[in-house]
Amino acid sequence: LDVLLDGVRSVPGLSPGATSSGSTTVVLPSNIAAGTYYIIAKADADNAVPETQEANNTAARSTQIGSDLIVSALTVPAAGGSGATIVVNDTIKNQGTGAAAPSTTRFYLSTDTVLDASDTLLGGSRLVPDLAAGATGSGSTTVTLPQGLAVVTYYIIAMADAANAVVESQESNNTAARAIAIGPDLTIASLSIPYTNAAGATVSVADAVLNQGGDVAGSSTIRFYLATDVFFDANDPQLPGGQAVAMLGPGTSSTGSTSIT
Repeated sequence: LDVLLDGVRSVPGLSPGATSSGSTTVVLPSNIAAGTYYIIAKADADNAVPETQEANNTAARSTQIGSDLIVSALTVPAAGGSGATIVVNDTIKNQGTGAAAPSTTRFYLSTDTVLDASDTLLGGSRLVPDLAAGATGSGSTTVTLPQGLAVVTYYIIAMADAANAVVESQESNNTAARAIAIGPDLTIASLSIPYTNAAGATVSVADAVLNQGGDVAGSSTIRFYLATDVFFDANDPQLPGGQAVAMLGPGTSSTGSTSIT
């Protein structure tokens, strides 16, 4: 049942093709529940004008009533490991027009950016105090990642009002997602060789290998190749000599020197 709002606008007589524009202040009901509503304007609302068509006198525009919580900011570590704890920082904003009661933000691990029943609820949540219209609440939460994760990119999804304690004008915009790489990630952090060398010479190569991932990297081997450009491909021959690298924890590195011919 549509509610007639206080406020009307008088429209003068109009010639064929003529228009009349104006602004009207209307008062919304004080007991209206949060949600999406529509303001419908009806021309000739009193049926004072006989018209050729009486069924085309309305137009509608949507309006949001009440609070509306969103995750306006979310940061997670770039990397993590199975069973590791990480710190997630988030900001919850009430972008609605009404105050929002206290709520809870929870965090999920997903293989994509869309929260669904297949995603894993992570240990750790954050209580958000009541928020006035336009207000924000920020905080940090320590969450624990599950054991046995594959070495792939996952997503941490934060969900505002995860317990559905707040009646909002929109309930479908409460999540945000950020990527996190799970597993080790080895990179050559530094590399140096003599600038000039003779063909057939044996030279010393110094390097540092860094595990920039979030999980332990098992033992590995560095090998060296000769190329005519900076891009490694199948045309580059492997040089004699190599260097064994021991197991590396997250954020640790190994340095060494190798003689190659």
